[in-house]
Amino acid sequence: MSYRRRNAYSSYYGSRGGSRGPADWLGLLALVCMLVCSVILLVRVLDAGVLTTALTVVFILVLVLLNGLHAFVQLPVRRSVAGKLICSVVALVLSAAMIFTSTAAGSFMKFLSNITSGGSAKTTVSVVVRADDKAETVNDTFGYTYGILEALDRENTDALLSHIEDGMGQVQTETFGTLPQLADALLNKQVDAIILNNSYFSVLKGTEGYQNFSKDTKVIYRFSIDNPDAEPIAPNANISREPFVVYCSGTDTGGKYVNYRIELARDKELTQQA
Repeated sequence: MSYRRRNAYSSYYGSRGGSRGPADWLGLLALVCMLVCSVILLVRVLDAGVLTTALTVVFILVLVLLNGLHAFVQLPVRRSVAGKLICSVVALVLSAAMIFTSTAAGSFMKFLSNITSGGSAKTTVSVVVRADDKAETVNDTFGYTYGILEALDRENTDALLSHIEDGMGQVQTETFGTLPQLADALLNKQVDAIILNNSYFSVLKGTEGYQNFSKDTKVIYRFSIDNPDAEPIAPNANISREPFVVYCSGTDTGGKYVNYRIELARDKELTQQA
């Protein structure tokens, strides 16, 4: 140890018999804390694989620089108690930020994993009657003629029909080609009840002439069906480096829809021609 460093060391610790003060212990604690948090954050980022190689190198250098600067300030020869305290507080704040970032990154990766993993989605299909119908349960529809869609959502429709027939026996049905035709058949008393996927209520609400369909009818039975995914989707490990495609399907909150638009327009045109 050089003469100057020896004097600095003696002047800083001499009055305390060579023992470390509170500022030193706080600094060491903050240093260990930031070092551990840096390692946790680095492992989380590397595991996520969201950074390119260049950004990963920069990220590692930043972590090394932060920990190195803090260790330098906490050296015994650094006699500024205020500097040590300020550096310790900054290190603890950075440690908290690293823990928060690590937790957020973990939640985000779990979210992505849930999206891409196999699972099942529930589809709800309902028995719908007119609002003034006396039927309150599906058992009250014994002897009713059920209207169903000929092709659309037929798998779920048949599942509910099979469930009803298990309890009431054979059910008389009449098929219709489009959603408006099915709705008209119920409202015009051509059939007594219809089987309707719950997602089609929003489709009808966005169709001219059927905005009040939900008010003119009532649901007396709901049947939930599990639809398992065909196979899990393998996540793309190079999501930050290679382009990818996102497929979205469904209806928006405004009631505008993509599916069935052509069919509904064609049905309306045929109705006007008739």
